[in-house]
Amino acid sequence: MPRNRWDLLDVPELGAWEPTLRVSVILPYYENPEELHRTLLGLGEQTYPADLIEVIVVDDGSPTRPPESPPPLPFSLKMLRQEDLGYGLARARNLGAEAAAGDVLVFLDSDMIPTRRHLEAHARWHHCAAGLVTVGFRFHAEFSGLADEKIVEAVRNDAVADLFDPSEVQRPTWIDDHMERTGDMLGPHEDLYLMMSGGNIGIDRDLYLQAGGTDESFTRWGGEDNELAFRLLQLGAVVIPERAATAWHQGEGHEPSEEEKQALRLQKPKMKSLIPDPSMRPHVPGRGYPRPFLLVHVDPARHDAEVVGLTVDSLLGGDFTDLVVGVGPARDEKENEWLVATYEGDPRVVVGVTPAALIASSPFSPARLTTLAGVGFSPDSLGRALAELGGPGVGLLHVTLPVEGDEVQLARLVMTRAENRARRLSPDDLDPTIGRLFGERWVSGSSLGIWLIEDPLVDSLRVARRVHTGEIALLAQLEDVSSRLLDLQARRSMRFIDGLGTMVRARSWDDFKVGWRAVRGAIFRDRSHRQGEPPRG
Repeated sequence: MPRNRWDLLDVPELGAWEPTLRVSVILPYYENPEELHRTLLGLGEQTYPADLIEVIVVDDGSPTRPPESPPPLPFSLKMLRQEDLGYGLARARNLGAEAAAGDVLVFLDSDMIPTRRHLEAHARWHHCAAGLVTVGFRFHAEFSGLADEKIVEAVRNDAVADLFDPSEVQRPTWIDDHMERTGDMLGPHEDLYLMMSGGNIGIDRDLYLQAGGTDESFTRWGGEDNELAFRLLQLGAVVIPERAATAWHQGEGHEPSEEEKQALRLQKPKMKSLIPDPSMRPHVPGRGYPRPFLLVHVDPARHDAEVVGLTVDSLLGGDFTDLVVGVGPARDEKENEWLVATYEGDPRVVVGVTPAALIASSPFSPARLTTLAGVGFSPDSLGRALAELGGPGVGLLHVTLPVEGDEVQLARLVMTRAENRARRLSPDDLDPTIGRLFGERWVSGSSLGIWLIEDPLVDSLRVARRVHTGEIALLAQLEDVSSRLLDLQARRSMRFIDGLGTMVRARSWDDFKVGWRAVRGAIFRDRSHRQGEPPRG
C-alpha cells in the first residue's frame, strides 16, 4: 500500500472472522499489584480465542513480587523477573519479547484494563499483512474501590464507561490533536512516531526483533516509545490507529506529572540525537549526531583521490551538515591511502566502505544518497534535493549528473522507509516499487547546483570561494593566483594541493590563513625560481 494508507487494507469486521495468529501480551510491571490484578481480569474477558493468547508479566525488580496466585485465567500466563537496575521499562519489554511465542506482540501497561475486543482489534490487522504496527487508544479513570465482579461484568458487556460519571473520565487530548493533524495517520507525514505509545501497541514480532527492540539505554521515564517508533517507521512499517483497541488507564495520569516532565526534559537531548526528524531535531548547521539524517555514499569510479576529495569536501562544506559521507574503495591501494590520510579523524567521513556497509553503520538514518565522484555540490544542493524528498509523491529522487561522456549517470536519493518497504514487498523490482508506493521524480543535477569537476586545481578554488565568500580582499588575490595555475611546476603541485585542502576544510579563519600561506608560498616560490630570484616564504 502507498505511504501509510492503512485504509486500503481489507480488514475483517470484528466478531466476523476466524483468528489464527498467536498473540503475546507483554505487561511490564513495577510494584502495582492491585492494578495488575484488574488488568488480568480484563484480559480474561477477551473475544480473541484464549488458546491463542499468552500473557507475560515482566517484573522490573519490584521490592515485593507480583501476586503468586492471580485470578483464574483462561490463557497461558508467564511471570518473569529482572534485576532492579533503575528504570527498566525497555529491558522489561525486550525480555518479554524474547520469551514470547506469539506472532504478534501486544504491549500493554500493567495498570490498563483492556476492553473486551482489545486483542481482537489489534490482531485482525496483523492477519492482513506483515510489517504492521497497530496503535490503540485510552481513557483514564479511577478504579480503586470497585469490586472485581463489577469490573468483569463491565468489560464483558462493553460497559466500562457506565461505571463512571462522564466528568470522572479523562482522555489525552494531544492524541486527538495529532490524529486530526495527520488525518488519522493517512497524510504524508514523517512524524507518525509521535503518536505511537508503547503502553497500548501491537507489533509484528519479526518487525520488533528486526528493529532491535526497545533501546535499553533509556533509563529514565520518557522517550523510548518515540525512538522505537521512529526505527519501526524507517523499516517501512505501516502504522494503524485502531480505536477499538481501547484500554482504561487506572488513575488520572492523562498528563505527565511534574517528576515525569522533568525526566522528559532530561531525555530530550537523547531523543534529538537518535531521532533525526525535523519535528524533533531542526537542522542546526555544523552539528553532528550519532544517528545522522543523511547517509551519502561516493563512488570513486576512475577518478584520482584528489578529485574524489573535492567531491567529498563540497558535500562537507555545504549548508546541510547532518550527514555522514562514505567513500567507496578507491581504484588502487595508493589512492585509498591518500583518502585515508586526508580524512582520518573526521567522524563524518568513512573511507573504503561499500554502500551496504555504510547503511549497516546507521540503518535508521531516514535518507540515503549515492553519487559518483567527479562532481561538486553547491552549498545548498543537498538542502534543495532533500526538500524535494518526502513530500507528497516523492520517495525517490533520480538526479542526472554532469559527467563526461555520452552515458547518463545518476545520483539516487531515497527515503529509507520507502526503500525498506519496497525491499520487503518486491526486492527484485526495487525502484519501480518505491515509485508506486511513495512516488519518484527525475531532476537535473545542474538545477540543484551540482557541477562537473574538470580541473582539480581550479575547482579547488571554486570550493574555497563558496566556503569563504566573505573575505573579499583575499578572493581578489585568489583570482590572480588562478591565472598562474598552469605554470606551476610538478614539484610544487602537491604543496599547492595540500594548502588548498587545508583551506577547504578550514574550521576557523586562522586555519584558512595557514592554507593560504602554503598556496601563496608555492606560487611565488615557483615564480621567483624561474626569475632567478631567491625564494620568498
